[in-house]
Amino acid sequence: MSRLPSGLLIAVVMFSTAFMGCGTSTAGNDKAVPALITSPNSASVDELQAAIASLLNTDHVMIAQSAFTDTSVLSIEPAMHKDTNGRSLMGRSTVMPESMQLLIQGDTCLLEHAKSGQRKILQITTCRAE
Repeated sequence: MSRLPSGLLIAVVMFSTAFMGCGTSTAGNDKAVPALITSPNSASVDELQAAIASLLNTDHVMIAQSAFTDTSVLSIEPAMHKDTNGRSLMGRSTVMPESMQLLIQGDTCLLEHAKSGQRKILQITTCRAE
């Protein structure tokens, strides 16, 4: 087995390291990171509610206008069923809340369902990195 001259070996190692570093930095720019809404309004709330309902496979979800303005994570609890007098019909709920996270990837805001990993692209909602 022949050996490479030490100068050539150093050049190969340096080239390999530089090449690997370039690939890593490019991939890092495309990573989705936690985000906050920059301009909450009724249109963004409607879009978020529709995206959450779709991710949870349900008809309707209600969230506050301040959702995702202080934290990138939102817990969604199922609505309690009530009788005509407003009393709870089911008693204590043992269903775990669902978790949603607002993310930004490049200039695109995304909503991710924590349990399934499914994402929805948000067209109207504007956000920034948390």
